[in-house]
Amino acid sequence: MVDTRLAHFNDIDQIRQVYQDTIRNSNKYDYSPEQLDAWIKRGDNPDEWENRIQDQYFIVATEADHIIGFASLRTDGFLSYMFVQPEFQSKGVGRLLYDKIEKHAKRMDMFQIISAVSVTAKIFFEKLGFGLVKKQTINIGIDVTNFLMQKNL
Repeated sequence: MVDTRLAHFNDIDQIRQVYQDTIRNSNKYDYSPEQLDAWIKRGDNPDEWENRIQDQYFIVATEADHIIGFASLRTDGFLSYMFVQPEFQSKGVGRLLYDKIEKHAKRMDMFQIISAVSVTAKIFFEKLGFGLVKKQTINIGIDVTNFLMQKNL
């Protein structure tokens, strides 16, 4: 059974593992190895994860006390993260995490959620009701394409 809870600092190693596994395995058909490496490197600093857990609504999905996904929402309504271990994708985990994020956003009187989503995740976000704002290229040490998307609440 999959449960959700707020993230804790002692979750960081598992969160980083989910982050790396998802990027490396789920995005490998849409991004080059160099782009994937640069993206993964962005998650190397444990202090930054601590800051995100402290400053954002940061939740994890667990199965048997093992983290299988996570999502986080900033106070300005920006969905920073939505990652699910590849073997748990298309099994409702991402939807479960997103539903918790949206409920929190509504409790906080947010009127929209915005996110920059990967080429790989675009279809998932469209299914959640997000609309495309724009396709963009960002530089993370190397140029990568993603999509700025939003959902009105």
